[in-house]
Amino acid sequence: FLSPPAAMMRREREEEEIQPAGPATSSSASDLSHSPFFREYVLLLEYKHLKTTAPSGVYVMPSFDTLLEWHGVIFLRQGLYRNAIFKFLLTIPESYPNARPSVRFISKVYHPQVVVATGLVDLSHAFPTWVPQHHHICHILIALKRMFYHIDPRGASNAPAARLLVKERSLFQKKVE
Repeated sequence: FLSPPAAMMRREREEEEIQPAGPATSSSASDLSHSPFFREYVLLLEYKHLKTTAPSGVYVMPSFDTLLEWHGVIFLRQGLYRNAIFKFLLTIPESYPNARPSVRFISKVYHPQVVVATGLVDLSHAFPTWVPQHHHICHILIALKRMFYHIDPRGASNAPAARLLVKERSLFQKKVE
């Protein structure tokens, strides 16, 4: 089993042995990291590792059509969203792992960090800067679950929900239910 960077370095060595040297045929790490082969390899590895790294109650499965869309469901067992079940879509950009995936709820979710009209989750608080070598899809899923247990009204995408959470918590609770 090779980690993505180790596999990438091995593949580069193999390509250097096969191909003549030169700027038109040499492969750099950044070129390889954008290739569809590398992206699919990384995504499949990440999916495999979710068995051990995904937070409990959060399940995802790649779409049958593309590896760049994963369907998910989150089961919440406590807190303000106790016993809630929400479906979501995780969209992985073409430039992954260099760009952050996005999450959009398919189920209706009333939350300060969820845009009401689209269901899009504001992940900028959890990941102000996406670091490809450090952040992975499991981190997105952990942040997704955490946002329901540690609700932060600051910088909310849904300002009315944030105001209700801070000023009239009982009304917020009714909207959540």
